[in-house]
Amino acid sequence: MISFLSYLGRSILFLLIEWLLIARLEPGPGWAPILYPMFFFSLPVQFSAAPRMLLGFSFGLILDLGLGTGGLHAAATTAMAFVQPFILRYFLSVDERENNLKPSPKSLGWLRYLWMAFWLLLVHQFFFQLYSLFTLGAPGLLLFRWLGNTFLSLLLIGLVQGLFYKKKA
Repeated sequence: MISFLSYLGRSILFLLIEWLLIARLEPGPGWAPILYPMFFFSLPVQFSAAPRMLLGFSFGLILDLGLGTGGLHAAATTAMAFVQPFILRYFLSVDERENNLKPSPKSLGWLRYLWMAFWLLLVHQFFFQLYSLFTLGAPGLLLFRWLGNTFLSLLLIGLVQGLFYKKKA
């Protein structure tokens, strides 16, 4: 029950940060850094796929309602939540998966964590940019915004994780 309440509090915090701070950042036209996937990165590994996708959809939908983005976040977050178990399978050993590890820089190390975050952000940003452009007729623009926003979001997540990272004693 306490872990549920901590995840609920964390999700509300991420929503508020995204609504009040991150969505107001405008580094340029088409640039949309995001921080909230960090919430999904920290879910326990054995959190099953269907509830993970339902949580991703509902989280994205609430974010869309607050930002007026018409389902972009819901679709992209659901896609990211769908592929997350497959991607985690490549980054975690069998022991780490069986121990229900919560991925973080502390548990995985910085390199593995950022590499895992990169692939998940790549999926999220692909769907987000594809739906926001709503065309495959501009592949250069799609590729530029897809990769640019992925790296910008990865940088933002790395900075936030670095602020709250505690070294092992």
